[in-house]
Amino acid sequence: MKALKGHTSFETAHLSPDFPAGFTKRVQRKVWVETNKRGQRAVSNTSTDITGKRWCAPKASTYDLLCGIVQVEASDVGQPHGYSQEPWEKKEVGHVHFMHVGSGCNVAFLEKFNAMFGPFETEYERQTMRAELAIARATARRETEWKPEHPEPDYDRGGSIWSDWHIESRKALIALVIEENSKIAAADEVPEPKVFAVKFAPAQETPEGAMF
Repeated sequence: MKALKGHTSFETAHLSPDFPAGFTKRVQRKVWVETNKRGQRAVSNTSTDITGKRWCAPKASTYDLLCGIVQVEASDVGQPHGYSQEPWEKKEVGHVHFMHVGSGCNVAFLEKFNAMFGPFETEYERQTMRAELAIARATARRETEWKPEHPEPDYDRGGSIWSDWHIESRKALIALVIEENSKIAAADEVPEPKVFAVKFAPAQETPEGAMF
């Protein structure tokens, strides 16, 4: 998949100039990633006709920690994607989709997102990716490295969710997160933010007929 970067508003959106709407109608469609204090979300907007002179109200997704725009390439055909892990089909080449990062993503997905969209444009994106990577790696390490001193509570017998085991587990995770965060910073895996050259460029186009 090809990462489409720098599309952060209606003015700098990624443009599909010939987008199918219904059985026969063709319109223009713009997509971008909106960032505010709630996080990031995917936004799409279609014109009323193919000329693109008038536009409908934009539609936005729910908020995620991070969001990115990708375009399917020929080399992606047959490769699994998304939560369902369904393979991309040949007819989807050139289509545009969103990738979302929420709480609890695994290490492999976060590393893929970081490789595709980094170096990030904003301090928010950089800090969020660094934190999520540290948490994911620390969580994976806790499963294999942590040796608790207290037994895990037996919930069938009324074990408390505020047991010594849970407190110990939380402390172990925090310690590992701090350690992993230091490793990420030292290795510069999430570099300082850089402003993309296309930030204020006109909307870029997708192949004719591309759709979500």
